[in-house]
Amino acid sequence: MYKILLTGSIHEIGLDMPSKEKDIEIQYTPDLPLTEIFKIISPFHCILSRSETSISKELIEKATKLKVIDQFQLARNKRGGKAMSLIRVDDDLHDAVVKEISS
Repeated sequence: MYKILLTGSIHEIGLDMPSKEKDIEIQYTPDLPLTEIFKIISPFHCILSRSETSISKELIEKATKLKVIDQFQLARNKRGGKAMSLIRVDDDLHDAVVKEISS
C-alpha cells in the first residue's frame, strides 16, 4: 500500500482518479498547517502539494518513507502558464535532496 499526502486545495476530479486504485491510500489535507504536516508525514511515500506547502529540509527529514515529491504551482502572471517539478527520492538520493533544498 502506497500512502500519498495531498496538501493544498484541488478540484474534486483530481481526487477521484488515484483514489480508485486499490494499492493507493490518499490523505487529503487542504488546510493543514505545516506544523501539523510535520507530525503526520512519516508514514507517507509521496507528498503532492501546491504552493501552500513549503517543501523544506525539515519536512523531508521527517518523511522517513518518502519516495516522491511533486509540488505544482499554477501561476497567473504576465506570462501565464504553470510550473511543475518532480523529485524522486530514494535511499541514495535522500541526503542529496536534503542538501540541495537546504542550500
